[in-house]
Amino acid sequence: MMDPTYFTDFWAVPGYEGADPASSVHRDRVRHVTTVAGLVGRREAVELGLLSAHAASELAGNVDNAFHGDVEAPVAVRLADALDRHVIGADLAVTGGDAAGATFVLEEVRGEFALLGLPDGATLARLRAGDGVCVDNSDFLAAQTYHRHQVPPAGAGYPVWDQFRDATGEPLFPQRPFLVGPLLTRGAAGSVPTGDFRGRMIVVACLLDKEAYPWQADWYLRQIRAHGGGDRVRLWYVDRALHGDVPPEHPTRVVSYLGHLTEALRQVAAWVERGAEPAASTVYNLVDGQVYPAPTAGERRGVQPVVTLSVNGGERADVGVGDPVEVVATAAVPPGGGQVVDIAWDLDADGAYEVRAAGAHGEAVALTRSTTYNEPGTYFVTVKVVGQVDADAATPFARLENLARARVVVREG
Repeated sequence: MMDPTYFTDFWAVPGYEGADPASSVHRDRVRHVTTVAGLVGRREAVELGLLSAHAASELAGNVDNAFHGDVEAPVAVRLADALDRHVIGADLAVTGGDAAGATFVLEEVRGEFALLGLPDGATLARLRAGDGVCVDNSDFLAAQTYHRHQVPPAGAGYPVWDQFRDATGEPLFPQRPFLVGPLLTRGAAGSVPTGDFRGRMIVVACLLDKEAYPWQADWYLRQIRAHGGGDRVRLWYVDRALHGDVPPEHPTRVVSYLGHLTEALRQVAAWVERGAEPAASTVYNLVDGQVYPAPTAGERRGVQPVVTLSVNGGERADVGVGDPVEVVATAAVPPGGGQVVDIAWDLDADGAYEVRAAGAHGEAVALTRSTTYNEPGTYFVTVKVVGQVDADAATPFARLENLARARVVVREG
């Protein structure tokens, strides 16, 4: 809405990735033209396995649609022609019928089913079987490189954009008429942060955050230091964590950052009220906008435990069906980080933790297990560890999670 012509310029104007016929972006572009075969309600979606019963109940009762009561609102569109490839970030553009011109954001496409996001109910009600539609991820792909066309002026204090300048300091790519970042920031925070404050603060930032990028926390820390407040701030990075404060959708891939948040609240309160120094900032390197934390707990500092996992001595093991696989996990807490108080294993790579290691507590732990696989395939083994600064294994609060994964490729014979 702020810069609508970008999404056409991207595919047509030289200098944009989409206008380059040799770019790999064309390989990933999907424009699947078909018609609507029907609409799928919540109950049918559960029966078809498109939604879990829990997800369906959430859709029925969230604040966006609770005023409908228990109306069987559509949650998916059945396509007349199934999509035979994986696609993310797609929209469903309506090209015919009463709803022509409308666009619905899609959560996912599974073959003949296009799962809707949170559509406008009035527009969705106009959609009918036989209406023309197109599953299109063009805008999503264009958005991936928008930042290249948003380079701030040289010397404005955003060195992460220097990778997009030539030797003379000029942008390498065509630039949009205005910078979106300051406008969005003012809308969210009321002003562009300066780092000029007189309190004490612990910044908690997640290294897998795709909405508040990790480098932005480093930028803010530098602003605070430039105003002489470096001794009044800490920055803790949380590895393997995303943006939201809901339970992780994939618990064997990402961890919750809420334990770090509650620990930060405790330590900043103690810092203000009693003068107790909080844990040190995370030690890391910043290279072209990517944050690389120090490899060991002693070097990395902060509060999160550091965990490693190996299979047959490496990050990957190639074995035959039935061959034993030695899985070794090591974990350590940073200085002042308390103890590791819990360890959980997903050895069969089914996405759930089935095995817990009771009594494996301490500032550093190492555990070995053995497993086998009876079917060929690729398996990702996971170990999750929990640290707790007070070494309290029973409390649900301030549990500092991290995990590690390793690949096992099982072949016939």
